[in-house]
Amino acid sequence: MLAGTGCSDDASDEGAGQDEVGETETETDSETETETETETETDTGGVEPVVEWPLLDCDPLVPEHCAMPFPNNVYTVEDADAPTGRRLALSEAAMPVGGGHVPDPSSFNRSDGFSTGGALMAFLPGATVEGLATPVTIGESLEPDSPTVVIDAETGERMAHWAELDMSHGVDDQRAFMIRVAKQLEPGRRYIVAIRGVLDDQAQPLAASPAFAALRDETPSEEPSVEARRGLYADIFARLEDADIARADLQLAWDFSTSSVENTTGWAVHMRDEGMALVDEGIDYAITNVTMDPAPGLAMRLEIDMEVPLYLDDPGAGGSMQFGPDGLPEAVATATYPVLVELIQLEWDRAEPAGYSRHVILDPLPGTAEKEVLSLVSIGDHQVSTLGAHVMARELGIPQIGPANRPELFGIDVVDQPYTGSAMVEYDFGLPPEPIINVPMTAGEDPHGKLAEVEAAAMTVEQFLRTGVVETFCDGACDPN
Repeated sequence: MLAGTGCSDDASDEGAGQDEVGETETETDSETETETETETETDTGGVEPVVEWPLLDCDPLVPEHCAMPFPNNVYTVEDADAPTGRRLALSEAAMPVGGGHVPDPSSFNRSDGFSTGGALMAFLPGATVEGLATPVTIGESLEPDSPTVVIDAETGERMAHWAELDMSHGVDDQRAFMIRVAKQLEPGRRYIVAIRGVLDDQAQPLAASPAFAALRDETPSEEPSVEARRGLYADIFARLEDADIARADLQLAWDFSTSSVENTTGWAVHMRDEGMALVDEGIDYAITNVTMDPAPGLAMRLEIDMEVPLYLDDPGAGGSMQFGPDGLPEAVATATYPVLVELIQLEWDRAEPAGYSRHVILDPLPGTAEKEVLSLVSIGDHQVSTLGAHVMARELGIPQIGPANRPELFGIDVVDQPYTGSAMVEYDFGLPPEPIINVPMTAGEDPHGKLAEVEAAAMTVEQFLRTGVVETFCDGACDPN
């Protein structure tokens, strides 16, 4: 999460009387870059819509925390060589601070846009979750009166999501306001986020920040970044009006653009292809230990030492990726790593499965074989939230097998069995309801890994691998018995 330092607004009366964290000045004298001029059907109040962004260190639209709202196109610059035409340009002021360490933003700034699946974050002092869509009422985010809206800037299409406060810490007055999309956004697209009608604990609408109010209401401002964005916000407000979102109701709005497919997957595809070419005569390995029947559902465990191409400056933890003149990862040596094989059984995007899920079934990456996927989910898993499994299922475009424990899941169809193709099956372990806020499930015994002991689940996997047909072998909706 890129939020932590404060953003002061010393040049403007708008910041008076507001609590601030830190003393980081907002950079507002950078050149403003223009992407396109846009015509809309909506009256823009005499300001010509021009899509251009000043480069900022911090954004005074959220004066309490630097880098919010995030992601945000004011933290990008033009880059003609990037697939999207832009490149991140986050400053040290926008970096999170922990234990006295400030990350180097240069690694983030290799990206040509923001994550297609990361949380959209702001800070709304005093906000409650009253009236917001939750993980179990995602469909409400598409209703005309939803307090939170995410639209494709070009088409106006609304993106399904839920909204919440950050409950990962105990400081009530410092909880980030977070929007999580129900499915990965499209790569290389511009999106607009709008927030309206969010209430405080007295059921009163929250006031907009002074900087945003000046943009919304076209009132004078001494804040340079406000004046630099009049044309941009004429475009944003017009697009929101076209989507039936009234300008006067807004508490906050901003735009961001997602990274390209090449940006997210290019490093991994390059390392796969080059790495395989470097070991075209085979990979050197040594089996160091074999354990038969190590656990229920496992026939054998192999422990292996394997020599592979090294793309890091240090083979240990904390190594940094090394790059060649072409900007792609470059192998600098080889290294030996232990491998465990069990039978059966914005940085982060480039390694985390969410960055690749759209390419597993529907849009395979170059040189990658077509695949089918079977997802077995333990309801109440303490280690892996089933909300993530549902986002993955929507991204893969797979249904769940009926009869289902939770047939009402948003955007996931239920199909009859036997079913040929990719699918998801959920197993109910009889635990209390899972939390629908961002805290882990802790009630009852953790079912993580327990499906290896469920005979019906093993039969489902065996048949799927052998025939491609999914059948649960459960008497009704699946449970461990």
